[in-house]
Amino acid sequence: MLGALMGDIMGSRYEGPGWLDDPQAAPLWSADAQFTDDSVLTAAVAQWLLDGGALAYHLHGLGRRHLTRGFGQGFLTWLLTEPPGPAYQSWGNGAAMRVSPVAAWANTPEELLILARASALPTHDHVQGIRGAQAAAWAIRYAFENPHDSNALLSDIETRFGYRLAAFDPSAVRARGFELECEATVTSSVWAAAHGGSIEGAMRLILALGGDTDTMGAIAGPICEGLYGLSAETVAQLPRYFHPADGVWSTLARFYAHPRVAQRLATWGRLPPTPWPMAIGSPTLRLGRF
Repeated sequence: MLGALMGDIMGSRYEGPGWLDDPQAAPLWSADAQFTDDSVLTAAVAQWLLDGGALAYHLHGLGRRHLTRGFGQGFLTWLLTEPPGPAYQSWGNGAAMRVSPVAAWANTPEELLILARASALPTHDHVQGIRGAQAAAWAIRYAFENPHDSNALLSDIETRFGYRLAAFDPSAVRARGFELECEATVTSSVWAAAHGGSIEGAMRLILALGGDTDTMGAIAGPICEGLYGLSAETVAQLPRYFHPADGVWSTLARFYAHPRVAQRLATWGRLPPTPWPMAIGSPTLRLGRF
């Protein structure tokens, strides 16, 4: 979940077609970066796992507190319906970008797939939306259980879910421009995470691809958290983008402190680096489009 929030924030200011001339020189942490709907809904999924109840309630409740964070039109319409309406057959990438807490919560591979499916159903009940959530959760879990084995990760995701990773062509992705379709987004995110060598390296590959960079970051980030770990210096950047009223950082802190999660992360050797930056700073500046 830390990686999801990091990737979301680092990608937030670069969303759009592949206009970035030099992604290697682009600042990943800046005053005009911010968390978006990706972080909000990731926190809502974590709330659901921690507190129980209907996931639609958590998505609706936290989402309505952050209506200006860049939600897509279909999801925004769903948020503004009271009570939450039925799922709307979305095949977009929204289910994949919010699924990361499931990877650390599930006890078995079977439970992982069940929970990932359940995390998609309130809104993204199209077969592609569900498959994308399951593939993203599986990739994250695989990365934590098999750190540094990125080639095996790519092979496993291609075999299990049919995503064409061996033939991935970055130039073709850049030529297609902005994509919201779940399969395309998950494929690009997994490819970037596997080839990045770190979360920062993966984000620079994502910036070079262009498109929905914050969502690709939210998917690739937790895969990188598993494959490579996160440095204390990188984690220390994160709290300044949150505020107590957001309800996002407090949920992240509760999630990592839960015995079920903490024990699993300790087993994987992926506890957050110390000192754990519990304090949070002032709210980040809002981009004009939000």
